[in-house]
Amino acid sequence: MSSEKLLSAEQTRKLLHISKRKCAYLLEHRIIPCEITDRKTHRYLVREEDVLAYAERADEIILPPVFSSASGKSHRKEPDPRIGKSDFLQIWAKEPDALTPADVQRLTGYTGSTVRQWIRKGKLRSVTVQGRSLVAKEWLAEFMAGDGMRIWQKSEVHRHFLKRFCG
Repeated sequence: MSSEKLLSAEQTRKLLHISKRKCAYLLEHRIIPCEITDRKTHRYLVREEDVLAYAERADEIILPPVFSSASGKSHRKEPDPRIGKSDFLQIWAKEPDALTPADVQRLTGYTGSTVRQWIRKGKLRSVTVQGRSLVAKEWLAEFMAGDGMRIWQKSEVHRHFLKRFCG
């Protein structure tokens, strides 16, 4: 292991975009080949080529349920239940066409800071009128049916929509 590029566990986990816990499991159980030292810190030395080899075959490896979905595949590859834009527009039929961030917060169940962050980052389209942000109901429905479905920790209201429309 002398001439190859060696990585620490932290570098390995960042390269693979995985948690510290999962990385430690993969290294400790030699799923990713490594050298385990007696040190308390920087305990693992991993060859970069072994990390890349693992990344190529990661979807084929079945890990214990704590690290994988029931199907044995990465949760990122699982299809999300979908609610269409028209479904959201149907739910919000009686709402005004122009919504304030407070309205968006009430309709989606997400916090005001989350809604303002979506707007600031451009994830949720808005216009500024007399110093106030306004979101078209159509834009909100578009967001919730698209990027909003990728929200990992959904609000109670969002989960209610999923239950109602997706079973």
